Amino acid sequence: MLELQVNLLRNHDNLVECTLNNIYCPNRWLLFRKIRDWDTELFSHSLRVAAYSRFLVQELFNEDEETESIVTAGAFFHDIGKTTWPNKFSHKELTERDREIVRCHPTTGTYIVEELWPNVPIEILTIIQEHHERPNGQGYPTGKKLTNPLSLIVSASDIFAALTEPRRYRKVVYNAEAAAQELVRQGYSTKVAEVLEKEYESIIV
Repeated sequence: MLELQVNLLRNHDNLVECTLNNIYCPNRWLLFRKIRDWDTELFSHSLRVAAYSRFLVQELFNEDEETESIVTAGAFFHDIGKTTWPNKFSHKELTERDREIVRCHPTTGTYIVEELWPNVPIEILTIIQEHHERPNGQGYPTGKKLTNPLSLIVSASDIFAALTEPRRYRKVVYNAEAAAQELVRQGYSTKVAEVLEKEYESIIV
């Protein structure tokens, strides 16, 4: 069994166990390793996005277990398409040519998960496909206005986590309040932004 030595939460140090227990996939260890082995920072980011998404599900869906399972899986695997990138993409400032490849990773991720997870729930594939779409229609890969509530949860969690994480290619790290304000500016609900800001202190970034 894969040994996961990750301590991301002060008050929720069962994050990894909770994430695993909510993913009912026969090849989950292979998928976990695929992310971890490509880049440990991506692995940690995926865990944070899963944690934030679980907080939102518990707040917005009254702890519905089936919804929590779907969102946890979609959140953790949202960036698995990045594992097809050259490794240098994990730490360099991207050129426009690079970004053409980047914009394909949501779709690539759905193919990877679908191949390794027979009968994967369509809701999980939808989350992965849509996690870079935005409520204001300024995302990718299609640029449509994001309305799916589960995809909105993961999309918001991904943005919030990314903004508040230090990145080797970016000088600015947002505090929780500024990240929440950015979510609202991009069209996410004030409620979603408030929950994420509130839970920020629970997570070690």
